[in-house]
Amino acid sequence: MTNYDREPEIRVRIHTAGAPLLSPRGMYEITSRGRMVVYRPLEQGAMMALENQAIGVGFHWSRQIGTLLEGSFEVDRDNKTLYNLLPLERYLMCVNGSEMNPSAPMEFLKAHAVIARSWALAGMGRRHDDCDVCSDDCCQRYQGVPATADNNAARAVADTRGLVIVDAHGEIADTRYSKSCGGHTELFSTCWEDTDYEYLPAQRDPWCSCADMPEDYKEEFARQVFKDYDRSTAMLDSWTAAIDAGEIRERVAKIYHKDIGDVSSLRALRRGPSGRISLLRVTGDRGSIDVGKELAVRRLLGKPCLFSSAFEISRKGNIFHFAGRGWGHGVGLCQTGAARMALNGKSFTDILDFYYPNTKLLKIYE
Repeated sequence: MTNYDREPEIRVRIHTAGAPLLSPRGMYEITSRGRMVVYRPLEQGAMMALENQAIGVGFHWSRQIGTLLEGSFEVDRDNKTLYNLLPLERYLMCVNGSEMNPSAPMEFLKAHAVIARSWALAGMGRRHDDCDVCSDDCCQRYQGVPATADNNAARAVADTRGLVIVDAHGEIADTRYSKSCGGHTELFSTCWEDTDYEYLPAQRDPWCSCADMPEDYKEEFARQVFKDYDRSTAMLDSWTAAIDAGEIRERVAKIYHKDIGDVSSLRALRRGPSGRISLLRVTGDRGSIDVGKELAVRRLLGKPCLFSSAFEISRKGNIFHFAGRGWGHGVGLCQTGAARMALNGKSFTDILDFYYPNTKLLKIYE
């Protein structure tokens, strides 16, 4: 495991809708380094306003927002890409306030700060050639400084400063998480590489379902825990979707450059323990194609992406129907379940012990 004598800095590639539209709030030094334009703050409290950050790219909540960002910045003049460099703990404060509402239960936000820190450090420097992480859901949501600095998101990060989850070998754990596991967490191998980790088990999650909540409490829970564009989806215990067979044929041709003809069947060849499909056979009158893993199945069949791949398939005429559970890949911590655990008096260590068994907490810098 890497030892840190001080807090590291992280480099974030910010998704934007077109060339980044930046407006300094405070004094910055602006220099040029090769194809990069570099902005370095010259005073405490200087921030950069970004008018066109893209969030939810490729998902149903995709949109463009304005954000305020801290730290230093680089803009690649050739490909119009924006990079943000800042101390890890400030980044985590923004992640905590972007993934969930800062009004969420404190013990949940503490747990989330620890797993966001662990995930970032476990993969730092190996996810991309040009950055440590990106700003959207394929990494962790990073949508700038929360509305107020004095909020639960910031305090949760401060209270857990330097804490990470390590596995039985002392390595920082790959602490994946999703919005809603649908009642059962999933294996790493269902969604990504063909490997599994002892600390990411597939297990029943009795905390995930919101079906037993009174309607008025359910609305309050959603407002307290989730971002506004997450509320309707995150609170679903089940969902349905449908797609025309002709559209599946078009999508296969566009994504995989293969014309399989008129689609006659969809068959799950492999499912994980939660029921998520990791390999789907799409058969037409000109051939077939096997699609996987989990996210590839969701992107092929959804507009633009199904909530999860934990669904059953039926067909009526030329329309395929899906009846599903959960939102996201389901591996590791379930944000819905973890929030309910906190509201039921569980501590952040209780939450981490449930979702990441066979691990321990370790402080790796002051």
